[in-house]
Amino acid sequence: RPLLRTAKRKAWLIVGLTTLTTAAAWYVSTKEAPIYAGGFRLLVEPVTTEERASDPSALARTSGVPNEQMFRLDYPTQIEILKGVGVLGPVVEEVEAQYPGRVSVGAIRQGLTIEQVSVGKGRGSETKILAVNYQSSDPKLAELVLEETAEKYLKYSLDERQSSISEGVKFIDEQLPKLQERVNNYQKQIQSIQERYDLIEPQSKGAELLGQVRDLENQQRATQQEL
Repeated sequence: RPLLRTAKRKAWLIVGLTTLTTAAAWYVSTKEAPIYAGGFRLLVEPVTTEERASDPSALARTSGVPNEQMFRLDYPTQIEILKGVGVLGPVVEEVEAQYPGRVSVGAIRQGLTIEQVSVGKGRGSETKILAVNYQSSDPKLAELVLEETAEKYLKYSLDERQSSISEGVKFIDEQLPKLQERVNNYQKQIQSIQERYDLIEPQSKGAELLGQVRDLENQQRATQQEL
């Protein structure tokens, strides 16, 4: 009862403070500039292991022997590269042409978020897709930044792809002569044993020589397959 009587006496004060607080909050919210956001997604790795294994750069990284561990992309490092000056610098140059003095690498980084897309919770739910989002109080600026960023990311991907293909082709060119030489050596050894067998025909050594021939033929096939 004492609390009720106190509340009745202070009713107008309580109503007044509540109204004043609500009005102040509404006023502040109407003065805040709206934020515009957009984004796009990037598939940054081949979907299947076969596609990754057929990448020429995979040969150079694994010395020609497929290794699942070598195929894994370091996503934190990749995200930092995409948010770095080397990639975002050209974006700033293009945007500056239309919005002089409005953007910088730091300003774009502040509004830019890049996250690896997950399909669930816990380890192993991450996909090979990166979600790129950007927000700004200027919708035209946000749209332009996203367009330029997407274009520069594609160019960065193309440059990286061309570089990795060049490394893979170089590795293949270096390995071809060595593998061809091994094939030729095995062929000579097979021919030598066959000639000796045909000329001498030792009954006691027949099975042994035949085994050697088969052995060398298997090695030749394996080397030819590797070539």
